[in-house]
Amino acid sequence: MNNSHLCLECGASLSEGVYTYSIDTYNFPLCQNHQRWLDTTLATEEAIKLYFALKLNNIPALLDYVEGQRKVDIAIPGKLFIHIDTQSDASNEQALTELLRNFYSLKDGIPSVTIPAELVQSHYEFNLILDRLVEVCTDLKKTG
Repeated sequence: MNNSHLCLECGASLSEGVYTYSIDTYNFPLCQNHQRWLDTTLATEEAIKLYFALKLNNIPALLDYVEGQRKVDIAIPGKLFIHIDTQSDASNEQALTELLRNFYSLKDGIPSVTIPAELVQSHYEFNLILDRLVEVCTDLKKTG
């Protein structure tokens, strides 16, 4: 029997049982090591969903990326930072923090995108966002 189930994170071959459990539990095919990794991450469901969707589109994304003091939900290192905004009613302090984060990303030469979590939860908007991110990331790959 030819097993065509591979871990989305590392490409390891998955048994039928591990594959089924992973799909039922995580919605993505993951080996047991990466299931444990996902259990320990502090990433939101929305960040995880977008991260794996980018990986499925061959975008070299990193989840829970840390650079110095900065933590980013998803990064295409050196190219793009993606933040998932789970605060639908952001306070002035949160809005200022987000604005400053965007300024710092411009200073670093790395653009930053903030996506409201509600848009990731919506199937229609999620697909529009994913299509645009894949297009942007593909263009960024071409430029260096």
